Amino acid sequence: MFKIVKIVYPYLMLNLLVCFNPRKSEIPKTVLIHGKEHKIYTYNDESFLVMNFDELNVKIFKKSAILSPRAIMEEFHKIKYPNNDNSAEGNRKTTITERKLQNGNIEIKLIDDNLPDDSVKGEKYIMELTKQNNKWVVISLITNWKCQRDRGPNTWGIKLCS
Repeated sequence: MFKIVKIVYPYLMLNLLVCFNPRKSEIPKTVLIHGKEHKIYTYNDESFLVMNFDELNVKIFKKSAILSPRAIMEEFHKIKYPNNDNSAEGNRKTTITERKLQNGNIEIKLIDDNLPDDSVKGEKYIMELTKQNNKWVVISLITNWKCQRDRGPNTWGIKLCS
């Protein structure tokens, strides 16, 4: 099934053709977490929260250089953690992997593991990008996490850590 999505930004308008593959995912469900509505999504048997990526796309289009999908994920990581320094905290490890999807889009996965946090051990972000007017555009961004030992689930998911 295909759906045309129109996204309006202050400086541009995009028409994206987004493919929803029922074998890949389900339609996001809305849940309440700490009194706020969040959309959850299942992908490869893991639960994820759907994230807003509007600000990231605006930043991408304001740049004069054409960014690679990997550079876009790195830009997102800088927005999320502006003072991030992996070398400052012993064994913290950030990995980024990239793969081309059957529909021609690119999927970028960032795993930030061994975080210097007393409850969250790691965070995972999966971003899907498509090429629009010779620039990569984020069309999906989801996240989940795992908890430190004895602070909640130590498998990837969206259950809150204590």
